[in-house]
Amino acid sequence: MYSKSIAKKNQEFMYQMHFQCFAVIYFSQIKDINFFQIHSWEELEIRQQRKAAKVLIEKYYMKLTSDFHFNKKILSEVGQVPSKKLRNKIAGFATHLLKRIQTGSVKGISLKIQEEERERRLDYVPEKSSVDIDNLRGDQDVKRMLEKAGLEIDIPIDEPVVEEKQQKQPRRGQRRQQ
Repeated sequence: MYSKSIAKKNQEFMYQMHFQCFAVIYFSQIKDINFFQIHSWEELEIRQQRKAAKVLIEKYYMKLTSDFHFNKKILSEVGQVPSKKLRNKIAGFATHLLKRIQTGSVKGISLKIQEEERERRLDYVPEKSSVDIDNLRGDQDVKRMLEKAGLEIDIPIDEPVVEEKQQKQPRRGQRRQQ
């Protein structure tokens, strides 16, 4: 009798925690989480925060930036997050993921967004070229390499500067030998 009541209380507690975690982030899908792999409720909350950040990025990618404070404001406009601490955690992880998306692909985020980001990076043309052809200079070795490669590029040749050897200064206490 005693163990059944404890089990029932535990079950009710688990249901309450489940409901609270679900209520924390309304657009997260809790049914995808396998409860047998979760060791603590903090871990569940972290997983939900991360899921919420991923859903936020997928739905509002065009509005979000790599600025935490701006993302925080957007999250408070589009989502119903009950606490400031939780809102900051979700916005922080979303900002972190956005920075990772700019460098490469991120697991768990729609490929469509990543394809758009990749295309945007490839289509970017800088205003000023990083290789300024007008100011190229070389020496005799560079000229020979260009000739061997079959390139007929006329670049100004710099003469190598030969530095004279400096005489070593005598150490303190030593006499000069003449």
